[in-house]
Amino acid sequence: MDKLERLTNDLTHKYQIVKSPVSFPAPVRVADDYAKRGRQIYKILYRPPSEHSGSPGPEEAESANVYLAESQRYNFTHRSVLRNKRTNA
Repeated sequence: MDKLERLTNDLTHKYQIVKSPVSFPAPVRVADDYAKRGRQIYKILYRPPSEHSGSPGPEEAESANVYLAESQRYNFTHRSVLRNKRTNA
């Protein structure tokens, strides 16, 4: 636990914009933003059966297919120019 506390304390002092410590380190903010985005996507694509009005209708299935197709279209992991670039949330 001491190592984790030390790491988080060090991160508050390593912010590049200001010299004073910050309350929410940038790596934590980025991880939090990615987690929120992933949670939203998961909720849309993998709703529990109790939230369905019955069996999934064609609109829901089509919506998921469209989302996945668009995700693949805009995904840059298969693009050689952007594959190894750093991203921020």
